[in-house]
Amino acid sequence: PQATLTHANPLTVAPVVELNDADFTTLAHLGMRGGQTGLWVRNASTDFTGSFLTVTNNSQDGVRVEANCTVTGLDHVASAGNGRYGISIEGLVARLTDSTVYNNRNTGIFLTAPGATQIEANEVYGNDRHGLEVYNSVASTTAVVGNADLALGRGNSVHDNAQDGLYASGRVQVIGNTVYGHATPNTAGIEVHYGAEAWRNVVYGNSGGIFARAAGSPVSENR
Repeated sequence: PQATLTHANPLTVAPVVELNDADFTTLAHLGMRGGQTGLWVRNASTDFTGSFLTVTNNSQDGVRVEANCTVTGLDHVASAGNGRYGISIEGLVARLTDSTVYNNRNTGIFLTAPGATQIEANEVYGNDRHGLEVYNSVASTTAVVGNADLALGRGNSVHDNAQDGLYASGRVQVIGNTVYGHATPNTAGIEVHYGAEAWRNVVYGNSGGIFARAAGSPVSENR
C-alpha cells in the first residue's frame, strides 16, 4: 500500500515534499503528485534514500536533488507526466535502479556529477528529450549505466524517446543496455562524448545507432 500526498489547495505553487538540510532521510511507499516538484531535496541534505515512490503530474520535476546533496539510493521509482525532468540529480548518487520513468516533458533521467554510481534495471521511455542523460566529471570515478554481467539482465531498457536514447559525457561507461525506437532525424540510440564508453549494448531501430562525437570514447562489442 502507498499513501499519496498532494496539495489541499490546487493553486499552491510549491513542492509536494521538500527536504531542507535533512540528513539520513528515507522515504518509502509514498506518492507525490500535482505540485511544482514532487520531491525536492536541497540545502546540503545528505544520504537520502528513496524506495517505492510515485511522482506524477508535477509542473516541473518529478524528483529533483540539488548539487550539494547526496543520494545513497533510489529504487522502484515511477516518475511520469512531469513538466520537466522525471528524475534530476546534480550531485553524488550511489545507485538508481529498478525504476520506470516515462512521458516527461524533458529528459527522463538527468544526472550531473553522480560519481561512482550504478544506474541499472530502469525502463525509460516516451520522454520529450533524451531518455537518460549523464555527465560525470568527478575525478577517479566511473558512472556505470547498465551492468557488465549480461547474464543478470540488469541493463536499462531505453526506448521511444524524442531525441537520443542514452547520452553520456565524461567518466561514464554505458554497458549492457537495450536501446531502440529513437527515430527523429540526427538522433542516436546511444551518444558518447569526451571519454564516455559504449560496450556490449543492443541498439536497433534508431535513426542512428551509436555516435561517438569526440576523441577518446571507445565503442566496442555492441550489436
